[in-house]
Amino acid sequence: MRIAIDEAGPLSKDDIWDLIQDRLAFPAYFGRNFAALQDCLEDVATPVTFEIALAPEDDPERAQFFQTLCRVISRVAQEQGRVQLEVHEHTQKKEGAAMSETKTESRYIEVEPNVDIHFWDAGAKDAPALLFIPGLTFSGRVFMHQLEHFKDTHRVILVDPRGQGLSTKCPFGNDYQTHGRDLIALTDKLGIEKPTLIGWSCGNLEAWSYMEQAGTDSVSGCVTVDMSPLPHNEDASAWTEGTPQELSETMTKVLNHPDTAAGFWDSYLREIMWQGPLTDEQHDFFIDMSNETPYWITHELFGDAILSDYRAIAQKAAKEIPTLMFIAEHWADIAEPFYHKLCPETPTYVMGGHLMAIQYPEKFNARLEQFLKTGK
Repeated sequence: MRIAIDEAGPLSKDDIWDLIQDRLAFPAYFGRNFAALQDCLEDVATPVTFEIALAPEDDPERAQFFQTLCRVISRVAQEQGRVQLEVHEHTQKKEGAAMSETKTESRYIEVEPNVDIHFWDAGAKDAPALLFIPGLTFSGRVFMHQLEHFKDTHRVILVDPRGQGLSTKCPFGNDYQTHGRDLIALTDKLGIEKPTLIGWSCGNLEAWSYMEQAGTDSVSGCVTVDMSPLPHNEDASAWTEGTPQELSETMTKVLNHPDTAAGFWDSYLREIMWQGPLTDEQHDFFIDMSNETPYWITHELFGDAILSDYRAIAQKAAKEIPTLMFIAEHWADIAEPFYHKLCPETPTYVMGGHLMAIQYPEKFNARLEQFLKTGK
């Protein structure tokens, strides 16, 4: 049996509950909520495949419903073979192009008891693997342009780090050493050997943490995008995330409350992350994605990030494996000479703003493709 549900389709949430209840002959007392759905799916006798088409930039409340629906079905599918999930992602390859539907798996892996990491998985399972790691509060969906571009030649994994996107939110492990271990557990359980790590922003810290714990010989290469391995530095000439006073105020007076945290991310998105004006749709897409991370997790991760120091592993990787650093234009005059001095073996590439991979995907993908082919 197949049950097809399209987020962009006409069915309301009530209609979807009716469809599932009718097709699977759930009892009249079915609770029409996700806990009841999981209970009933665990007991189904007839094999069923759910085919779900997601529309990432749709209404946030509806998107959350579909994301939770996928998570519940995927969890049951891991436990018993009668339930299967196929996910299609509505994507647009380039501005002005027609919408195309790309089949992509939305999956979960339990990295430790009661901690599930969500990820998007596309491409041949035996192809060279690219592991994309987003920054603070973002999900793997920020790399959908890269998934679309590289899935024909690589296995592409877009990760939602612990506490972000659809991954488990928990009161522990909200630090980059734990995030690095999560990624190691994810690749081990997927049977992926020597992936190329592509971190963006605080995702760089996860990539460096991965190599620090698993060794540089555990990866084929490492691409880092627009964040220093030493985010906090008293040296005014260093590439940092801000002055010590600015970082202290952000940690102790801004990110410690949901209202002030929301204002911070709104201004940071408009002033730093994106070049030029944002449309309302673009703004809502990023803010809704960011809001999937509770403010208290953001607060913990930010504090861990600004006190991190991954210079030693960045230097070791630069000497031992292919590496590349993308740098945004707005601070290239400071960041590029700093990184050349720290890691002279690592080439740098200056382009765009902080969200360069999604704002200028063709240019970003071309440089990344060059790196994958040449190691430089």
